[in-house]
Amino acid sequence: MPRDFRPALKGAEKLGLVAIKGNTVEFTQLGRSCAALLPTPHQLAILHQQALKQPVASLCPQTAAVLRILLHHEPIAQFIVNVLAYFGRSQAISMTTLVEQASRVDKALTPVVFFFPKVIANLIDDQGFIVWRKVQAQHYRTTISMQYKRILTHAGLIADHGLAGTSSKQYRPDADVWELII
Repeated sequence: MPRDFRPALKGAEKLGLVAIKGNTVEFTQLGRSCAALLPTPHQLAILHQQALKQPVASLCPQTAAVLRILLHHEPIAQFIVNVLAYFGRSQAISMTTLVEQASRVDKALTPVVFFFPKVIANLIDDQGFIVWRKVQAQHYRTTISMQYKRILTHAGLIADHGLAGTSSKQYRPDADVWELII
């Protein structure tokens, strides 16, 4: 299996679409069901290139709908969507506001989802609450502010407001806008 396929296949495996056994990959029952709803492999390759410039949701709504269905069973995506739903559709909020509300919903899960593991102990008090004055921009997980945000955008769950920095050192959580649209 080519090395450049591994990240995509790992994502497909996480969503339950494929089973990876050594160097072999097989569709799961869910994967076979979804494949019938998706464009051909050639069309998907083209879509992948186009999706570098605009969200899949605007390019191929049916593919985005399949992704939304798959994300419905992904715990972190669902946690973020549920917190955004508290504010309602079309309400743009900052990452800081998102995390503050998330901590009210689940104070134990929030630091694990939104902050790097090595800093969590320094950010929470002895009762498990986040000490907000200690939180700095570089404490936020880039997997949430970049990867999950892009996935939720491609699925058409959140509006495309771009990224607020390209690394944890450049990240600006107050400028990172999240907005539920579906």
